[in-house]
Amino acid sequence: MPERKGLFITLEGIEHCGKSTQIKKLQQYLQEKGYQVEYSREPGGTKVGNQIRGVLLNPNNAAAGEIDGLTELFLFETARSAFSRTIVQPALEKGSILLSDRYYDSSIAYQGFMRGIDLDIVNTLNRIASRGCVPDLTFVLDLSVQEAFKRGGNNEFVDGHDRIEGEPLEKHEKVRQGYLWLVKHEPERVRHIYAQKTTEEVHEDIVKHAEKLIAEKGKNLARVEKK
Repeated sequence: MPERKGLFITLEGIEHCGKSTQIKKLQQYLQEKGYQVEYSREPGGTKVGNQIRGVLLNPNNAAAGEIDGLTELFLFETARSAFSRTIVQPALEKGSILLSDRYYDSSIAYQGFMRGIDLDIVNTLNRIASRGCVPDLTFVLDLSVQEAFKRGGNNEFVDGHDRIEGEPLEKHEKVRQGYLWLVKHEPERVRHIYAQKTTEEVHEDIVKHAEKLIAEKGKNLARVEKK
């Protein structure tokens, strides 16, 4: 990809771990510091990505039984390819800090560990679909499955859990183990954040690592003049 001026930060974790809250708080913090910040989510962020998101999460598709693990992976990677080209690359070229709610690490945790697809296959497709857009920093918000689902959250489908949320808790535990595996195997990029703490304490932990990244790699970041 062309010259990379911006920074790419992703937040990951099991369902209801607090990603949405923390990414909004981080966005507000960085904007108050004067940085040009963009936010998106994956799958989503693009027209095709949002359409694929609807297919992936619709609980009616679970009943139909047409989406197995490999089909699910290909759908995610299709959305990811569009996301990488039309959202990630332009943001990094113009010097923005791009915050994304999930990216390719989700496929390692969900399709790799939850669905049991060989990680070599997942990593190969991730590499192709990401088009060279590797996150500079990834936060894994770690919370027990029981605590996360006790917290609940706003479902996109009013009749209950979406297709992936509706999986048995033992499968979500596999997702959590996948994220912990990532923390262990990519310590330079992936940061473990203990999400059992208060919202403010979690935010402070995230900010500490984000500020360190900016100090090390943020010399070409775009700034926004305060009015």
